[in-house]
Amino acid sequence: MKLNEILKELEKGDKLLRIENMIQEGKINERLAEGLLLQSPLSEKEVIEIVNDIKKEFYQRHGLEFPDYKIEYVDSKNLDTIAGTTDIFTKTITLPNNQGLIIPVTLAHELAHSYQMENSVLYQKFKELNEDKNYKEMIYVGNRTSCLTEGWATFVSKIYAEIRDERIGKNVYLNLLKEKNNFVTFVYLLSNDPKYYGYDEGCRLFEKIYEKNGFNITCKLAQALISDDVLKAYV
Repeated sequence: MKLNEILKELEKGDKLLRIENMIQEGKINERLAEGLLLQSPLSEKEVIEIVNDIKKEFYQRHGLEFPDYKIEYVDSKNLDTIAGTTDIFTKTITLPNNQGLIIPVTLAHELAHSYQMENSVLYQKFKELNEDKNYKEMIYVGNRTSCLTEGWATFVSKIYAEIRDERIGKNVYLNLLKEKNNFVTFVYLLSNDPKYYGYDEGCRLFEKIYEKNGFNITCKLAQALISDDVLKAYV
């Protein structure tokens, strides 16, 4: 398939679905798909459609309801981060438009954060510490709970990556998530910053619990636990 034909196809709308269909049919590979989306990002309407898809899939499969956080999809030039962020106080998920093909996985990750922010004992503690302006303790608790927060969000994003890969019939999103996790692990090793530790390690902990007990128990633990050490005791 020629590049000009691909670009004309994408101009019709539903860009991500069309790209996924082309990958499925063998017309393009993941690298070209990534380049296309970096060059021509999704529209805000398409991002909202992905959010709605994530909510629908998790509710139908697991009875999990994500809160209605506002989605801010903004030009990446206006942000200091290339990843998504979730704000518990403004109830906003901010997503830069340079995500590329991994955007559905990133959205699932941030929605998982929003769920934990609204439903967990841990985030209630964060709120209380913030109200007391006890920022030193907030950092301390945050460093001791990266598996609970980032591991949970990465676990949820992996579940959704599997869902979208089922539709395509290829491990497109799982491979992208693996690459991203490897990069985060590399950053942790370089910086020795505890906040990067939980993405991969925490995800593996939640996966083990999921395999033993199912999604409902995994979700309940994400709500109820307050330390990485307690999480590890369930594995």
